[in-house]
Amino acid sequence: MASRSESARLQRVGARLLTRTEPIATRILEHVEATRPDLGSDAESGLHALMAMVITSNVDNVITAMSQATPIDAVPTTIANEEFARRLAERDVSASEVVQLHQLAHHQLILALLDEITGPGDGDGNGDGNGDDPDPPATIRAVVDYANRYNAAATEAAVAAVAAYTQRHTQWFSARRVDLVRRVRAVLAGHEGAEVLRRLGCEPDRRHVGIVVWAPTTVPDIEAPAERLSQLPGALVVPVDGATIHAWVRADDEPSAQLWQDVGARDPGLRIALGAPATGVDGFRATHAQALATQEMVEKSARPDPAVVAYRDVAPISFLARDPAAAARWASAVLGDLDGPGADLDELRLTLATYLDSGQNTGQTAETLYVHRNTVTYRLARIRELLPRDARHHGRLNLALALAYRHWFP
Repeated sequence: MASRSESARLQRVGARLLTRTEPIATRILEHVEATRPDLGSDAESGLHALMAMVITSNVDNVITAMSQATPIDAVPTTIANEEFARRLAERDVSASEVVQLHQLAHHQLILALLDEITGPGDGDGNGDGNGDDPDPPATIRAVVDYANRYNAAATEAAVAAVAAYTQRHTQWFSARRVDLVRRVRAVLAGHEGAEVLRRLGCEPDRRHVGIVVWAPTTVPDIEAPAERLSQLPGALVVPVDGATIHAWVRADDEPSAQLWQDVGARDPGLRIALGAPATGVDGFRATHAQALATQEMVEKSARPDPAVVAYRDVAPISFLARDPAAAARWASAVLGDLDGPGADLDELRLTLATYLDSGQNTGQTAETLYVHRNTVTYRLARIRELLPRDARHHGRLNLALALAYRHWFP
């Protein structure tokens, strides 16, 4: 409890500062806006207006309480203060960041109070002036201590508001996710159908693409790509665990590769497996199964790229990957001496795969590989030497498939 002399100092300073609350609040707000422009520019959400209200109400609160020498434990924190903390929590601002914001604003408050106390008084309330103060240092200590204790109480209330919101949000999200996972699993298992999908916001009569997003090693937070996925048209997003998402996205038109790249662009370790677009409840199940099969194949392969793999591009490889030993024996029989490790053989296999994809067009193969046409001709001659003598009996399709298998499983 403040002594009688401290109370008198607080009352005297507080009474003089009551006319200065607006410029003090403006000074603090401008500094916070300059330091955290992400908060100051968010006019659409109302966060900026709420932040201004918080600063103004806290300045009014502390100076009014000071003018009455009210004990800090009897000074209520403002409703706006706790609402602002809750709104920050909704934006995934942590409790430690809320504390930093309070410290930022409080530091400016202390500087403003000191300027007001020690500045020359002009009779208009611009500067308290200390000519009639018998002990200016004691007055400064009393005011700073009072402001510090008020800030500590306000910060504690704000952190409590963040913690309460986070707990409620976590409980709500966990319950909602459990229910969502249960309903989607029921549809996938055939126990539920179109009606449940409609309730989940997924129109079964529209074409959808099944998606599996996962983080094999490096992505610490799967919620960010889940949020980006949820912004896509007709998205149904099911976080499976801390490293995996199952999703369905409406695909009236064939989604571009760039769309999927954008989903994982900010997370270099992210992998995305896509099923084929499909319609209806059966299609909902089928495209999901295809995405899972693609994920399984990619994980068995252990290739670090590409980040996005579509089932339509690797469907036969996913079948072969179910029996790797048999697939390896078959690929070796088809490729002969073209099969095996090493950069030279990798280059030759890539050349042959590109040549077959181009319809056996030497010029187009050269353009695709950025090499001279003569280089392609030389490589093709070398490839013919390495392929088994009965290569023609295997057919072009088997040859292309064996090359594709070795691309994923060298």
